Amino acid sequence: MRHQSQLPGWTPAVPFVALGHPSWIMLVLPGVLAVVVRQLAEWQRRRTLVALVERSTLGTVVEQESGMGGPGRRVQVGTEPTSGTPAAGEGAHE
Repeated sequence: MRHQSQLPGWTPAVPFVALGHPSWIMLVLPGVLAVVVRQLAEWQRRRTLVALVERSTLGTVVEQESGMGGPGRRVQVGTEPTSGTPAAGEGAHE
């Protein structure tokens, strides 16, 4: 009894035939690359924004212009302390 490990009509050369016809690769590859580049750009923009906000003092405004990665953003870090409110690290009573 002979054991068939392949599907009927399927030959090992089928993948190579598909790769040998580059028209579908030329159609799909640019779209895939565009999506990957946009996702990497947005990831980097978000990491940059988070790094800036984490290291900023209260009242700082961080603004990113719109770009390939996504829309523009404007973030204010906390609020500036008013004259009647103790600043961070200062005691409310002495």
